[in-house]
Amino acid sequence: MRGSVSLPGPISSFTLAPGFNGFLVINLFKLPFQAFYWKNITGPTLLTDLVLLPALALGFFTGIKLVNNLRDSSYRKVVIVLTLVGSVLMLLKR
Repeated sequence: MRGSVSLPGPISSFTLAPGFNGFLVINLFKLPFQAFYWKNITGPTLLTDLVLLPALALGFFTGIKLVNNLRDSSYRKVVIVLTLVGSVLMLLKR
């Protein structure tokens, strides 16, 4: 992945409107640019996505079960620890 696109200001307020999934609209808008202009979406990347789809589903359902079994204070601690571990790993990777 080469980068991400951030949309600050009024557009981000637009995505927070109640009952409206603005993130979906914005990401669908960006899709042709990713595929045809930046060429980030290709056949091999789609194949990789397809191969990783079962792992995504497994992580999704495992996460739902874990979150339902954790108290709020425990959940916050887990998030902080995982964020710290991820940050240290990224620093050591350089």
